[in-house]
Parts: sequence; structure tokens; C-alpha cells
Amino acid sequence: MELKTDRLILRSYRSTDAGALLRYYSDPEVCKYLCHDPWDEAQARNKVEQRCRRTSLDDGGVNLVVEAGRVVIGNVAAWFATEKEQTLELGWVFAADARGRGYATEAVQTLLDDVVFAVPEVHRVIAEMDGRNTASAALAERLGMRREAHFVADWRCEGQWTNTVVYAMLRQDRSMCLASECERDAQ
Repeated sequence: MELKTDRLILRSYRSTDAGALLRYYSDPEVCKYLCHDPWDEAQARNKVEQRCRRTSLDDGGVNLVVEAGRVVIGNVAAWFATEKEQTLELGWVFAADARGRGYATEAVQTLLDDVVFAVPEVHRVIAEMDGRNTASAALAERLGMRREAHFVADWRCEGQWTNTVVYAMLRQDRSMCLASECERDAQ
């Protein structure tokens, strides 16, 4: 699978992507809210191998690498939420040096429009995150997602209890977001 925007390419993983992902998954700052230690080379190879097999929602989910100027800057994913066949969950991780340029917003919008809501049965999308992850919360809000839940001290991450925040969007919410964007663009 390959999706293109004006600035980005979102594509399926390749076995050769381990080094590119290791560049940012080995950064403790990037992994701070992911509840796992920074990766080493073996973990990067293993994770990339797993993600290479996830190329459609029928295969358990879509995992895509995000490139800007032929450089891997992040990755996005969508998968069916457990026991909720009409609900998809989103995930994203971006390199620290890719922040502040709108890449994450552009990539996740593309995933929503070209993959997630391209499936007629999908009614709802969610994103769960560590409550301290203000950058991901801001991204969810830019996408038009609403904050639906804040669970206090419900997840043990790196030896401490953390909060979980859940954002969600319905299909009609995305349609309204797109309509308002079109109205702004016409003005």
C-alpha cells in the first residue's frame, strides 16, 4: 500500500526499514509515553518484521511508514478495537526532529480519509494515549477528535501509574470536519 500527499508518502513497511525506525525508537524522549524502553537493533528488526505483515485491515491492521523527502520520519497504524468490529483504533509515532511541521497531522488525516473511513462499516475511531502526552492529545484535537475519557492511574508504565486519555471520532464527525475545511478553503 502506498498513499501520497503533497509532502509525504505513507507506505507499507519493508524489511529494510529497521534502521530508519531505530533512529527514533531508540530515542528515550520518543518512547517516554509508549510504555516500552527504547529499541535496540534486534527489537527494531523484530517489530519491522511483524509490521511488514500488517498491510490491510483484514490482516489485523494497517501499519504504514511515513516518509518526507525519502526519509522515514514516523509511522501510523489503524486496527480494529477489540470486540468492536465497527470501531478502529489509531496509533502514531514520529521522530523528534519531525515535530512542528504538521507532518503527523497530515499523515493521520490521510490514514483516516484513505484507509479508515474508506471502509463503509467503520462507524467510530479512537485513540488512546498516556495522559501526559500533550502532543498526541493536541494532534487528536486538530483531527477533530473529542476527548471522551480520562482514566486516572489505570496503567502501569515504566514503574509508575499513569493516566489514560481516550479521544474518539464518529464517521459523521470526520465528514463535518472535511466540509468545514472546504468552506474555509473557498473563502
